[in-house]
Amino acid sequence: MRFIDTNVFIHAILEIKREDKSIEETKRMARTIINRINSGERALTTVVHLSEFSNVMENYLNIEHLADIISKLLRHDNLIVEE
Repeated sequence: MRFIDTNVFIHAILEIKREDKSIEETKRMARTIINRINSGERALTTVVHLSEFSNVMENYLNIEHLADIISKLLRHDNLIVEE
């Protein structure tokens, strides 16, 4: 089972405004990991990591959209969220 760090969530969701090949590759890999979870692969993260994700993303998303994303992550069958 994979452990999902905060940066995977951030890179999978956050859009970049400049072209940078290394960032584009990182984002591609993060989206691949998220797609694998959505396709059935089980993964683990923690409340702390989701909190860090929320703290970063609140600068980029409106609160309703962010709350919807966090809610979906918490209800996802393949993502285990530990204390």
